[in-house]
Amino acid sequence: MKVLHLISSTGLFGAENMVIQLLRELGKSKSDVYLGIVENRTESHLIIAEEAKKFIKNVKTFPCIHKFDLKSLFLLKKFIKDNKIDLIHSHKYKTNFYCYLATLPKKIPIVSTCHNWISESFKMKMYEWFDKKILAKFDRVVAVSDEVEHKILESGIPQNRVLKIKNGINVQDYSEIRERENIRTELGIDKDSIVIGNVGRLDDNKGIDNLLKVTKALAGKYEDILLLIVGDGPSGQKFQKNAKALGIEQKLDCEPADRHEVSPDLSSHPSRRCWRLRRRRRPGARAALGLGRQAVRLSLLAASGE
Repeated sequence: MKVLHLISSTGLFGAENMVIQLLRELGKSKSDVYLGIVENRTESHLIIAEEAKKFIKNVKTFPCIHKFDLKSLFLLKKFIKDNKIDLIHSHKYKTNFYCYLATLPKKIPIVSTCHNWISESFKMKMYEWFDKKILAKFDRVVAVSDEVEHKILESGIPQNRVLKIKNGINVQDYSEIRERENIRTELGIDKDSIVIGNVGRLDDNKGIDNLLKVTKALAGKYEDILLLIVGDGPSGQKFQKNAKALGIEQKLDCEPADRHEVSPDLSSHPSRRCWRLRRRRRPGARAALGLGRQAVRLSLLAASGE
């Protein structure tokens, strides 16, 4: 069986990490697995292609110059036909649209996983509305949470075509138990500092600004508090500006991060006099926060949009 996963990527975030995990496991099966990436030429992010090649050999990009690119659609349609694809599994609204059009007249089954919609603007609300209309044409629609399942069913898609499969991670990636002192030394963190860690995409809907304000308030109460940010995203520059507005821009330390370093990076203890922000590029697996707690016995708070 030949399966094509299709995604339009803006980086390596939650949905992309889930796709990588799927490819990782499917690569061990007897199926021929392909990854197709609808590349946004105005904001190209092909890091997912680099990650996917670690687990599968068939990775193809489809250059997309405009929001709707007929040439990109033609290349996708040709790829499906030439490689005799048996099933397409798409992710995100843009690739749902391309997937549906590329399979007309419909001869092969199409499936989509919905990784939630972030509809804070009128434009995004229209995208969500349109995406749900397209999803009604799919053979199966997968929801990654109870909230997403509710939204899908509310849009009128029949229950018998909706599956709920919650997000997961490969726990083996985070099974190593590391000494807290060693982690602090690696990250240049004083052994007596209080460390607040945040793992996730830097986006407006994640509440990072509130975290900055809370940490600043705590800094007035405790002599030394450090905020360690693990992640990146479209609001990265805005985050830096807000840090500057709070008078802490000189403490913003930018450095690259390996996503397998994420789980043990968050730790706590009391005291010293300044606080700083360390922003680390490349998002880690988001569920690593809970595993980090298991590895070094941390206090854990989880915020959910559901």
